[in-house]
Amino acid sequence: MLFGLVELHVDLTGLTAPGQPEAVMAGVRRDTRRAETVRAAVGHALRLGCAFVVLPGWTLVADEPPAWLLSLSAGVIVVAECLRPDGASRRAVGRVKGQARQPRVKGGPTADDEAGPVWHGYVLHDGRVVVGPARQCFAEADELSAAGAELIGQLLADAPAGRRWAAPGVGPALLLLCGEVGVVGGRGGCWHRDAVTRAGLSEAALWSPRLVVNPAHTWTRLQPMRDKRSWLSLSGLLLHTANTHSAGWRKGPGEDAVAGQASHTARAWADGELAELDAHAGDGYAILTLEWGP
Repeated sequence: MLFGLVELHVDLTGLTAPGQPEAVMAGVRRDTRRAETVRAAVGHALRLGCAFVVLPGWTLVADEPPAWLLSLSAGVIVVAECLRPDGASRRAVGRVKGQARQPRVKGGPTADDEAGPVWHGYVLHDGRVVVGPARQCFAEADELSAAGAELIGQLLADAPAGRRWAAPGVGPALLLLCGEVGVVGGRGGCWHRDAVTRAGLSEAALWSPRLVVNPAHTWTRLQPMRDKRSWLSLSGLLLHTANTHSAGWRKGPGEDAVAGQASHTARAWADGELAELDAHAGDGYAILTLEWGP
């Protein structure tokens, strides 16, 4: 099977933000051609013969996958993420008076948006949603937070509410959003966390899928995150892609802002080793392809 990892380029020229994720989110939201670029990238991947297309996080600004993207999933699998519009109508919908505040998780409500997660991940196939909407959670501590426990529950459950599904031509597959690979412990040498086992997700259960799909928002330079992705691929294949961007933005507040760094590229690991990818350039995007079979 031919897999396509799509990198979407985000223009950050003139933006000042606290960090890279905030800058990229702002860049995606102001890009009036984003949907056009995504449509072109998926179409290009299909012409290359890709049967499985992974798009980076914050793929589109939308409340849910649009009809045209669902139609592009006919006969293939498309993994995408919807960044919800930053609209005043949603900010007006706050908590019900007396309702308890929920645990804060990345991708959850912000001070201006308490109506629900800011973005959702989806797996699409044959014009329908197979997995999702899935919100991003984290589980990085030895003792699981409420968000970590929520993630373990999702990783154990079948689609559409859970993250497990049977990918045609591949078999058992698992969706991990961005930094959720932090469910794996260790720096350098990786291991399965005791807290994760106690929550019901054994090492065998985490390794049972032959394919782990890990779209991200931005590429990380942290070696431990690469090690975790390598560890997760020991039973098969892990696909990881992100938005790319050049310099031209500034990180930090006011006069203390410094030049922001550019991003890196997509990666795939097969049986714990980096896989060789073939690159295909496009206008505002790039596609890296990999032939792999279980």
